[in-house]
Amino acid sequence: MGRYITSDPIGLDAKTLNVFAYVDSNPVNWFDPNGLERRGRNRTGAGSPSGAGLAGSIGAGGGIAIGPVGGSATSGVIFDTNGRRCVFSRICGRFGIGAYIGGGVSGSAGVTSTGLCSGKFSTLGVFAAGGLGLAGSGSLSFSKNGAFSGARGIAGAGVGIAGGLEFCEITLICDGEEPCNCK
Repeated sequence: MGRYITSDPIGLDAKTLNVFAYVDSNPVNWFDPNGLERRGRNRTGAGSPSGAGLAGSIGAGGGIAIGPVGGSATSGVIFDTNGRRCVFSRICGRFGIGAYIGGGVSGSAGVTSTGLCSGKFSTLGVFAAGGLGLAGSGSLSFSKNGAFSGARGIAGAGVGIAGGLEFCEITLICDGEEPCNCK
């Protein structure tokens, strides 16, 4: 039985006393090309992390805006073209003008440069909401490092009209995956 001839470049910072450990002793699901960070394999088993792709979600949510402040929340399931499926929650603070309250079924479409992974990341965007009885809201969002951008909409019931800036935190929990750094 052989062993690696060099220890991990990050030494004891790997949070283990075994400096010869490789990706938490799980090379089937993880790899580490430079000895500095564990990366997940994509669903096809290829030796590279899941890369760029499209993502879409379906869920439920709602929002409220009164004067200059408001908020929204959405949760559901998101999929990407790399075969990943994640449960998500999206909590947003809103700053703008108008007054609106509403909720309903949500959907989104977006682009990801890194593929979906379990973890948290923040977005900044714009929103608009309005209606009387039947209502809808929509937003365009971008992550700070450009890893994700997308459009989201909610169709349902509501009343009022509002628009402005939206700051969101998105939490993803993906099938069979430990958290990674979504940034």
